[in-house]
Formats: sequence, C-alpha cells, structure tokens
Amino acid sequence: MENMEVFSGKIYLETEISIIDINRLFCWYSSNFLNHSSFFSKGEIIKSCNFPKQIFSEREIETINNFKTLKKQFEWMSARIGLKRLVKKKYPYIPYSNIETGKEKNGAPWIKCLPYLNVSISHSGRYAVAAINEKQKTGTDMEELKTINTRHLLHAGFSKKERENLYSDNYREILKLWTIKESYLKYIKKGFNESLKKVEIIKNKIYHRSMPVENISKASFFLSDNYVLSFVCENYA
Repeated sequence: MENMEVFSGKIYLETEISIIDINRLFCWYSSNFLNHSSFFSKGEIIKSCNFPKQIFSEREIETINNFKTLKKQFEWMSARIGLKRLVKKKYPYIPYSNIETGKEKNGAPWIKCLPYLNVSISHSGRYAVAAINEKQKTGTDMEELKTINTRHLLHAGFSKKERENLYSDNYREILKLWTIKESYLKYIKKGFNESLKKVEIIKNKIYHRSMPVENISKASFFLSDNYVLSFVCENYA
C-alpha cells in the first residue's frame, strides 16, 4: 500500500501531512476483494483482515461500513490511513490498529491513544490529506479546482462585507479563500457546525463573528492536478 501515499512531510511550519490517492486505494482494494465494483456501489462490506498490518480497529470497520457508498467509505479510509501513517512514523512502537481514530462531540477527528496530538483531515476529488502537529493547533482543507459558478461560490460562503472587499474575483483566489475559511473552522473544531459566513477574510486578516482573530498564521498552496491546500495554525513563541 506504499504507493497510495503521494506525499508525506512538512510543508508548513510544524504541521506534517500525508496525501493519499483515494483512487489508487480503491483500485487496489477492488481488484483484490470487490470483483470490479463501482466507486458508487452500495452495500459493500469492508473487512479489516483485507488490509495489511490490520490497519483498522473493529470499531473503525464498523464506522466504515455505516457509510452507504464505497465512495464515502474510501474517502473516510484514505484520510485515516494518512493519519495513521503520520503517527506510525513518530511512534513506530504503536500498532496500526491501536492508532484508533474517533470524533469529538463536535465531530472533530482525534487519535484516541494520543489525545494531545493536533490533527486535521480533508478530502476532495481523488485525494485525501491528513495533518498532525505536536506543538500547534492546526486546521487544513483541500479543494479540487472544478468548473463552478464563482457568483454561486461567493454567495454560498462569503458575507456581503467580504464580497465588497474582495481584491480579486478570480475563481482560483476565491477557492483559496474558501479553503482558508474551512481550515479556520477546523482549527477551532467547528467544522460543518458553523457557517462559513461567520468566518470573514478582509484585507488578508481573519475575522470570526466580526472579531479579529489574533495569534494565528495561514498559508495556501496550489498543487498539481488543480488542487488548493490551505492551513491555519496557532502561532507560538
């Protein structure tokens, strides 16, 4: 399964990431266990014994099999495989199945055996990204650059004040701002529990519920295959 990971390492401050190719994972698994099922097939049962080194715990397998389609199952698995690989590199003595992932009350992911570890995940298109940081709170989001109506994007996720202060209506720049807003919501462990419009980026500064946010830094990267990846991290001395 080594070739499922297309990148691993630090690209921003102390945040380490792993990018997993969801399509490669699906192709490997389906060729061995699914008899050419479609990515959108329903009712398929994933088994922990089919993965090398028993990567997933029984509770994680139960979570995986609660998803209706293979697409959702493999998106979930890819992000967690990335998390587990990052943790395994730092703590090689922990078995993969003991690096069990769970959700906090608000839905934010965490590693049960390492609750102090700051983690964040995202997926879009064919890739999933996992991020860990031992020193700083962190949030990350990745989005595929697709043909989307820019006006719809602006009205779906940007406040009137933001729209009035935009320095560019270029789709790539709008989507970059979108991923920064998503990253911030993950940074504060809100995720989908709060509207993107509550997070505003005005003159390159983040505001949350109209209040300026201090002591954070942010960065964005445009990746090959037309993806944008953003981070929001806590500043530390």
